[in-house]
Amino acid sequence: MARDRVAQDASMLRRAITAAAIVATASTTLPAAAATWVGNRTTPSLREIIAVDATGETDWPYGQEDVAGDGLANFKLPEQSIDFRTAYAATDASNFWLRTYVSAADAVGPEVTVYVFVDADANSATGGSANAIEANALLTNDPTVGGYEYVVGIRSNGTIENVWQWRKTPAPAGWQVVAAGNDTRVAETGKDLDPIRVLTRQHGYLQAKIALTTLGLTSVCNAHLYVRSVNKTAGLGNGDLDVGKASACVSVDSNGDHVPDIVVPPSGCTNDSQCPQNGVCENGKCIVAPPCVTTADCSANQQCTNDGRCVPQGGGACTSNDQCNGLVCASGKCAPCTAGGNECGPDNRCAPDGRCVAGPATGDGGNGDNGDADGGIALEPGERVVGGAFHCSAGRAGGSELAVLVLMGAAAIGTASRRRRSSTSSKARE
Repeated sequence: MARDRVAQDASMLRRAITAAAIVATASTTLPAAAATWVGNRTTPSLREIIAVDATGETDWPYGQEDVAGDGLANFKLPEQSIDFRTAYAATDASNFWLRTYVSAADAVGPEVTVYVFVDADANSATGGSANAIEANALLTNDPTVGGYEYVVGIRSNGTIENVWQWRKTPAPAGWQVVAAGNDTRVAETGKDLDPIRVLTRQHGYLQAKIALTTLGLTSVCNAHLYVRSVNKTAGLGNGDLDVGKASACVSVDSNGDHVPDIVVPPSGCTNDSQCPQNGVCENGKCIVAPPCVTTADCSANQQCTNDGRCVPQGGGACTSNDQCNGLVCASGKCAPCTAGGNECGPDNRCAPDGRCVAGPATGDGGNGDNGDADGGIALEPGERVVGGAFHCSAGRAGGSELAVLVLMGAAAIGTASRRRRSSTSSKARE
């Protein structure tokens, strides 16, 4: 009888291990797709923003709109998934990149197509109109000055619908499909940090990567862009037909403060959560650090932090904060403060530009030097990485599920072993 029980335990253990192996294999062969962006990054920089649009989000400081037409009070997930808030553009040596984020946290709606109009020569006197019914029947007007040479359609299922070019011949002039060849035409959809970091951080996005030559561009991207979208899901309206205004491919900074003009809230702020890139609200105005990818993007005597902010380099000798002109005295040298820390003293707080300002935080503000400008994990204030090898994300490689299965297997082995020892001991006593 004892021998039968040992055999039964061994059989159960083999089945458990086999099941664990199957689940572990499935977990490790279905990782979550990683976001991509220029320069091996996964996330755009705020310096690459080209459009900010009104949304249905409460407290969104750039205006409100009701794309579904059912009232701002009814801003639910279906509408959030078609309501675009921001757009970013960049180029590398070969390709043009564009990413647009919606209000929804996880995904763009299933029946959405984004259209980006490209005025490749930045000349409104050439090219055609954003009234492009050849691309989509809902694109029946053009609130911009026009002059577009190309338009790209990006479907929410992660595919490129088409590329069109404005041609005068053969008559009549209009938008004509550019046949696909060996040129790069890649779409992507997913969820990621919206670099503007206003209100909630993670949002669904839709992205395109198109060969520069296909769009008549160079890596300098001396072009104007206009982003539109349409929706076919019933009951939600025709979509967010105007995602911000037409703008330059390289963000405009008319006052020379190294912060893109369009991210400054037009009506000021009442709390930190309304300020872009973890800014702080001071006397009704947002203090925002200049965004950067590398230190080369910053002014002289500044450095780029891991989460993409230009802050002073510091370095002067000191014995107290009073000697550091807004910086903090750390280890005998003046240095930028860390947002969320207490180096500034009880009556001050750390602004995102690394300087101490008066007053306590007024909302969900900055995250200091915790993020990763090259597309890594951007930690928010108070967040920390915990645990060891088994604290993995199940979404990427099923690490936590695998850990549970391993522990279950170990427990089963221990139980079977104890039963065998107990059975042997009982037989000896008999």
